[in-house]
Amino acid sequence: DYWSDDQLGVHSCPYVKRTKMSRDRFMEIWRNIYCDISKLTTLFSSQAKLIWKLHPHIAVDESMTPFKGRCRWRVFIRRKPNSTGLKFYILADQTGFIYALWMYQGQPDNTQQIVQGFLDSVDSKNQYYLYTDSYYGGYPLAEWIMLNKSNIKFTLSCRIDRPSNLFEVLQEGLQKGEF
Repeated sequence: DYWSDDQLGVHSCPYVKRTKMSRDRFMEIWRNIYCDISKLTTLFSSQAKLIWKLHPHIAVDESMTPFKGRCRWRVFIRRKPNSTGLKFYILADQTGFIYALWMYQGQPDNTQQIVQGFLDSVDSKNQYYLYTDSYYGGYPLAEWIMLNKSNIKFTLSCRIDRPSNLFEVLQEGLQKGEF
């Protein structure tokens, strides 16, 4: 019996139990459901800002959500535990709470603009400590944070193979505390 297999988890849905919906009717509805993911991510981020006070230690990173269905923004990244899915950029605090997210939608990544958008959404009255990995590292981002976000201290990990003139600046012999 199809319903006894329950691969989609429909048995836990009270509406299906109450109406005793047929398999064919359920599958017709299931095939025609359309979900605007960009609106959902915007709604999620706005609701998170209303209910959560961000802790002082924050991080920006990317995340893959496993997904094998039909979606134009589904990506495949080799050597990932979940190689096929939806790619999200996330701003989270030290507790792991996702405060803001942005879904990759096929356009080229501009990591500096993504981080800037996340940092524009945090409260400017509180002090924050931002941590990023080498994917977001670079002198332009460091300069933007220093000039525009005085309430944010950051740890920026950089790699020698990541295009940036940060290493040229560091090799000029800066003294401790200079920028």
